[in-house]
Amino acid sequence: METSSGVLSGKSVPWPGTVDTNIWWKILSQHTNHVVILSDCDGRFLFANEVAQKFLSKSNEDLVGRTWQDVYPPKVANEHLMYVRTVHKTNKPIVLIGIVKGICLRTLFSPIRTVENSMPMLLVICNQLTALDQQSKFEDNNGLQKVVAEFNDLGPLSILSERELEVLACIGEGWSPPEIAKRLHRSVKTIDWHRRSLGRKLGANNTLQLVRIAINAGLNHVGLLDKRFRFDFTTYTAVAARD
Repeated sequence: METSSGVLSGKSVPWPGTVDTNIWWKILSQHTNHVVILSDCDGRFLFANEVAQKFLSKSNEDLVGRTWQDVYPPKVANEHLMYVRTVHKTNKPIVLIGIVKGICLRTLFSPIRTVENSMPMLLVICNQLTALDQQSKFEDNNGLQKVVAEFNDLGPLSILSERELEVLACIGEGWSPPEIAKRLHRSVKTIDWHRRSLGRKLGANNTLQLVRIAINAGLNHVGLLDKRFRFDFTTYTAVAARD
């Protein structure tokens, strides 16, 4: 299918034959607040909607033909490519929960059924997890396979030390300075110092803004507080600690 706007780089790309292509086009390009990407089975982008373009800071023309390695940090990108290939091989969708650019995302990798002998494609849909989503522990009732990312992109939070990240996660839980001090085995004075430092580094004027930052990043739900993650500040990624 070729579109009048050429968003598929002028190439004919097979489309699901059971649904009117105009309906698909409107859903993918207009009627969603989610990041929507079409890719081939090797992870090369065929199309990115406007939300995806804004999130990745690239136009559709710049994204077509590129892969996750061109838009995400190396380890995060390689993990995404691994799930692209897994979904292509098994023909079963996978949901990945992880932090990208400092935001906790739910990324669905789903195979698309195309016409016989056509190019196999994947539909990738990303949306930010709300506080309610995180409290539900990412539970779904549709039976999708769900995994927590091994590698995470801290984005603007990469300027923080590991201790500051821990304090920020505790603040996101709504804990008071004495409660945080007890949890982290530090003095209340030290926790207050970290909290002020967080405010300066992240441009937060009060505790409520720090809570929002922590929730948006999903720090409490990627294993930070139970020490399942260590952090590589050189590459700005959070790396799951091996047993």
